[in-house]
Order: sequence, then structure tokens, then C-alpha cells
Amino acid sequence: MEDRIVTLRDLQSRGPGLPAVGAREFVALVQSQRRGAFAMPTGEASGPILAPEVNHGRWIVRCPACTGAENADPEEPWFYCLSCYNEAFDGRWLPIQWPPERAAIEAELLKRPLAENRNWLSSESVADLRRESHRAGVI
Repeated sequence: MEDRIVTLRDLQSRGPGLPAVGAREFVALVQSQRRGAFAMPTGEASGPILAPEVNHGRWIVRCPACTGAENADPEEPWFYCLSCYNEAFDGRWLPIQWPPERAAIEAELLKRPLAENRNWLSSESVADLRRESHRAGVI
């Protein structure tokens, strides 16, 4: 069981002593692996501003233009969909606004023993998470 809610950097760690990959480097790696099948993002859009969520113990952001979702990186709060390549936004990075109560959200979710029960939507408060966990008999 993970002892934290994982981010893109956690998932893209390249091994002991090597730096983890952030959002921009990850997209560049995928672009290289796909042999240039898509153009790299052309800049940063001012909006829409996206909100991350927690899905099965992972921070993700859902694409506002398609059904895609990507793992999120709080150190690089930018989103690029590897399903639609942000075509609806002229291929630009979209900004992500992380919740100020991220630590409290993660602390509440980590009380749940199973990763598949570690879920949070931006419309939920920390108090909502506590009530949900209490109703499920977790705490």
C-alpha cells in the first residue's frame, strides 16, 4: 500500500539517485516515443484553469475537451492531454490550480487502507472526506 497520494513525479521516477520526470519532460519523452506523432505544446494558455482530483490514490487532471486524463504534477502545474493533444486549445499547456488544502486532503485519504477508495473531487471539502470515511467505518 502506498504511504502517499502519488503524483506524476512519483510515477515517473527513473530509479534511485535519478531525478523524477515532471510534466514538461514527460510530455517530451512521450512525444519522442511516439516519433513526433504530435507537436510539442506551443505555449501556455491563460485558461481554462483546471482542478486536479484524486483517483485511486493518484493525482490526475481530466481533459476538458475529451475523455482523457493525465497524472498531475504539483511542481509543474500545467496540463497537456496525450489523447487529444490539447487541440481545442491550440496545443497550449493549460494551467492547473492545486487546492490549498492539499496536505489535509491527502491526510484524510491516506486513512483509507485501499487505494481504490482514495478518491477526491474538487467539489468536495476536507469535511466531506471525513464524513464519507466515517460513514464507511474507516475512522
